Amino acid sequence: MKLIHDDLGFGKTRVLMLDDQVSVREMAAAMVTSEGLCAVVGQASSGVEGLRMFRKLRPGAVILALALPEMSGAEVLLAMREENPRLPVLVYSGTKSQDLWRAGLKAGPQGVVHKTESMATLREGVTAVVSGQTFFGRFATTKMEEMRIGGEAEEGLAPRAAHGSSDDCRGAEHEAGRDAAVAIAEDGGALSHEVDAKNRRERCGLAHALCPALRAGGLT
Repeated sequence: MKLIHDDLGFGKTRVLMLDDQVSVREMAAAMVTSEGLCAVVGQASSGVEGLRMFRKLRPGAVILALALPEMSGAEVLLAMREENPRLPVLVYSGTKSQDLWRAGLKAGPQGVVHKTESMATLREGVTAVVSGQTFFGRFATTKMEEMRIGGEAEEGLAPRAAHGSSDDCRGAEHEAGRDAAVAIAEDGGALSHEVDAKNRRERCGLAHALCPALRAGGLT
């Protein structure tokens, strides 16, 4: 467990990080704080420790891995959501476990970045999530499509919004972001990525297929 003085979070989004690899936590924390938008106020190496720190620190956002000792990242996410349903959560994981990925995506994080993806992708994902948007990197987008094809989407796979409206496709033709990364913005929402308009429309359709709440006209 690593606690950082709360003064560092003044005027910034206070972030709690959960990962059992110290080097990964330190690297990600350095990147997150370098942007000036966030302050990492705590780091935990296990699910139980992370949940305890969450209750103590009440962070404004959480970045967590899925393969954690004692409690999985998905279990921690769901426990945190019980206490703070609008908590912005970004999954940053490199686990090879398909079960953990399915559970993690179904838990409804606002963002997902695989550890094989670039630090620039992580930076973009963190910025989106703490700004009230959603962000799914290439790996997560592919995994969500596989789950949709396998019929798992209706079982609970639904990207959750931190706040705002669910008009996710209105700005699809006007936003630009990472190639093949989904970012459904709640306030005027958009799918953003550096592909052509045809692919943007296809991913917009994917988001609707994966998220029954969006098709119903709103998120709560």
